[in-house]
Amino acid sequence: MENHQNNVILRQEKKYFFRIHEIIDFEKTIIKSGFKLNHLPNIVNNIYFDDIQKSSAIENVEGDETRSKHRIRWYNNNENKIVLERKIKYSSSGTKEKIILKSKDSNTAIIEAEKLTGKKAIIQNSYFRKYYLKENIRLTIDTDLKFKLPKTNNFKIFKGAIVEIKYNTNDDYNVSTLINNYSQLDKFSKYLEGLKQFDRI
Repeated sequence: MENHQNNVILRQEKKYFFRIHEIIDFEKTIIKSGFKLNHLPNIVNNIYFDDIQKSSAIENVEGDETRSKHRIRWYNNNENKIVLERKIKYSSSGTKEKIILKSKDSNTAIIEAEKLTGKKAIIQNSYFRKYYLKENIRLTIDTDLKFKLPKTNNFKIFKGAIVEIKYNTNDDYNVSTLINNYSQLDKFSKYLEGLKQFDRI
């Protein structure tokens, strides 16, 4: 899964932490500002892969200018379409590469992804995601975020919600009008949060 910064569309991704009780009022605010539901909500499932040294995690913690991580993703209970993604960051911009796996269940998808990436499955998470859209600006709200180690059933719950605002790097969009009363997260990685939940970093 090779990538070159040229010839790809880069996007900005801003993340914000919300307390659960703040989400209803925030949704009212974004709807008044012109955001509309883009499609039905999904339960998003991810499994993250890393090497023995946890290089992807270290790149994130140390804020390397260019960094990447691998994960597999599927939606709801549909394990018939599991996608391997490589998420690449160039400073504050990013992009993704995707491959649809042949596997039709998450356990065999782990084996397939480990062969393709040369990495091991480390952390699994799931969350309930709502999708909003205004022109070319995507806004997602993630709640019910929980983590577990792959192939186990011991979930740990994240107390809060994450709002992500995504737009093309070439578009100059000021998010301050929506987020005046909330603090932007300088760094928030669901992968890193999962590692912290299980004292793996």
